Amino acid sequence: MKLYYELQHYKQCVEDIDMLFTLKPNDSTKTKMSALRVWCLTKISKIAPEDYRLNFEVNTNPFLENACDGMRIFVDENKGRCVKATEKIKNGKVLVAQWPLVAWLRPSLYRLYCNYCFRRLNSQLYPCLKCTKVRYCCRICQIKAWKDYHSIECAALGSLKKASFGHMALRLAIRYGFDNTLSAEEKAYCEQYFGNNTRSVKSLVSKYGKCDQIFRVYMIIAAILMTKIAERLSITDHKRHFAVNASVLVEFIFKILVNCYYIYDEDVKRSGYWDILTSSSKTFEIGIGIYSTASLFAHSCDSNAHRFCLGSKLVLLASNTIEIGEEICINYGTWLSEYTYEERRNFLLETFGFICMCAACRDKAENVQFALRCPKCDNALIWNSKNVKENHCLGCDAKHLDLSKQFEMIAAADRFSEYGRSYLKSKDFDTALIFLQKAERLYAEEYFSSALDSKLLHELFLCYMRLNQFEKAYDYCLRSALATKLNSGVDSIEYIGRKLNFVQMLVEKRKFCSNKEAFLLVGKARKQFMSALALLRNIIEEKEVKVVSEDSVTFLANIREFAATLDVDLSTILKFD
Repeated sequence: MKLYYELQHYKQCVEDIDMLFTLKPNDSTKTKMSALRVWCLTKISKIAPEDYRLNFEVNTNPFLENACDGMRIFVDENKGRCVKATEKIKNGKVLVAQWPLVAWLRPSLYRLYCNYCFRRLNSQLYPCLKCTKVRYCCRICQIKAWKDYHSIECAALGSLKKASFGHMALRLAIRYGFDNTLSAEEKAYCEQYFGNNTRSVKSLVSKYGKCDQIFRVYMIIAAILMTKIAERLSITDHKRHFAVNASVLVEFIFKILVNCYYIYDEDVKRSGYWDILTSSSKTFEIGIGIYSTASLFAHSCDSNAHRFCLGSKLVLLASNTIEIGEEICINYGTWLSEYTYEERRNFLLETFGFICMCAACRDKAENVQFALRCPKCDNALIWNSKNVKENHCLGCDAKHLDLSKQFEMIAAADRFSEYGRSYLKSKDFDTALIFLQKAERLYAEEYFSSALDSKLLHELFLCYMRLNQFEKAYDYCLRSALATKLNSGVDSIEYIGRKLNFVQMLVEKRKFCSNKEAFLLVGKARKQFMSALALLRNIIEEKEVKVVSEDSVTFLANIREFAATLDVDLSTILKFD
């Protein structure tokens, strides 16, 4: 660890110290290492805040494990078990922060991610000393994995690793035991406490009766193969009938199928500004996990909660203010703004076995934001992304129209948009403007909603502003702000960024004006700046956790500069870290 410290590899130094603490050093060594650990963490926070320091912990709910207070399980006559708020919950509050009961990492990513916590590996890694097939990010994860399941499955990992749901089912059987699972009393609703215990897991909804017969046979065959491996690993009672042991794994597989979450590498980290966190715009699936409390939340196409991943740890946040008695819902992958009513309905029925009865689906709400222009009446034409021939117009009721020409134009617009962005990055604003204008014109001709792409509107604003065409810049700045307001809401970091774009434009414009006009522009810019700061302060104070895309916080670096230009005392409005 001294070598890591001398090389200024502070994160690795902290991990070595944490590993040392597991070996129970004497008091003198422990005191010295604790001081060194604090010093390293201080250095890390000053150089580059790391995602491993994000350690959401919440366990204040007496009825739900790893959940905040103010929520209870209720039973609905139509949909069964659900979670409702028993007190008012603020937007941005952490509802659940939970490690998975078991998780499965894609085998192709074994060399890149920790096989226990699913964090991306760095130069210091810890392979399994026996099979060397899996790697861990630290000694602690290595020890926990060995203790929880890997000491048992290690010898058969080559046969298990590609089995996904079967592998997870076997890990559940290792965690809870075949005997305990068979003997555990199963109550459908676990009235007193829902947690990581066997009884709670057994009460989870199963997909066994909600899938077609062929798929069911495939899963049963997988369970039989996993049972044979379990017998080889000596974790089953050989005196018990083979079919009884297999039934445990069948039950686990079908519970995993309907309750699992995809785990994504979202690269969530600190932005360096207040408690705002950023996530990468390029996320991808790295594995699957099953969680106890997080499995209780029902679906809504217009949900009031959302999630993000820190490795395999799942964090659920309130997306809106949730009133007392309101059901807390997440989205199972069918967002109202992106999918048609039929797409949402069919996906949920085929994947999870239920017909959604959320408010949006009861009203048969359509994703007008992505609608095309009907070639017959110019009204909103709703189309299915999986089968474009499935389309219908909300105006003239035309159906099954040929949309090949529209999609050709949209593909051309996408190309022009990409060309424009590449020229914008190289600061060739004239050429960028030509391509972006072509893209905007084609999108406007084919799409019904003019607020589809706020990013394109923002890029056009930047081009016009850099070319000192301020009247056009003002128009696109306003349109971009309205589109962002529609997509993200007023109380969003993205909307504040658009307001500050307006401030930036006014500050630039004053350089080309007379003293009197410049004075008026500064006054207008100061008013907009104060309005943006008030929104930002409200978000900082009201939201417990703020997670936005990394592209959305670039404007925060300019706040001090704007304040100095506009003669605004920030200390009375915001407290900088």
